[in-house]
Amino acid sequence: LTGSCGDRFTHHLRGLDPVTIPSLLWCIQLSSSNPGSAYFVTTTRLWELAVGGAVAVFALHLRRIPTPLAVVVGWVGLAAALASGFLFNSQTTFPGYAALLPVLGTAAVVAVGPAAGAAGPVALLGLAPLRKLGDWSYSLYLWHWPFVVFATAKWGPLTQSQGLAVVALSFLPALLAFHFVEEPARTAKGLRTTRDALRAGGVILLSTSTAALVFLVVIPPVPPATAANASSGGFGEGQKFGAQILAASPLGDPAGVAV
Repeated sequence: LTGSCGDRFTHHLRGLDPVTIPSLLWCIQLSSSNPGSAYFVTTTRLWELAVGGAVAVFALHLRRIPTPLAVVVGWVGLAAALASGFLFNSQTTFPGYAALLPVLGTAAVVAVGPAAGAAGPVALLGLAPLRKLGDWSYSLYLWHWPFVVFATAKWGPLTQSQGLAVVALSFLPALLAFHFVEEPARTAKGLRTTRDALRAGGVILLSTSTAALVFLVVIPPVPPATAANASSGGFGEGQKFGAQILAASPLGDPAGVAV
């Protein structure tokens, strides 16, 4: 890249580097000690957005990649994204280093898609069933997890086949949400301009915040379990919950760390 074009790309990348590198390093560090927080904390996931930003910055030039190279990169990227679903398990520290596999794999598919053409991953991802699954993917993303959580709470740890069956059940509410909530919201006349969308978002945010505040004020807190109510059968003989499982000096206790 030379001249003004090269200067422009250098400028864009300099803007992404201060986000990508610190966020990735922080993600790796926090994942090793507290993967739960690392999964949800925004600062540990910003590098993923920056990868997408880099794909957008280079979009026009990525179209010029030779087709044979683009085809190889695209299929390798798709394989990497799919492999993460089979290689990762409950022992995998995630996000951490492991997140690089699906993130970079997906970025590769998007980045070289136009250059690879019909010989690239679009040959598979462009099939009607997979495109339809892509349409439903966000609703499925929202609905599958509550089903998994409730099923696990009811029946304990799920086997792989049980987990797949539970996820399959989430298709019904996901499709209902897609057709009666997501699509109407996306095509609503009152949300077509940025101003209207921001106004609606503000109303929703204010409403949910107010509801949460009212809930906290109106609903009294549940008293912690004590030896008396535990032995009376309220929670089961000798059963402990939450912080009760920690030792008197919880620092270093294998049952949990001090918060």
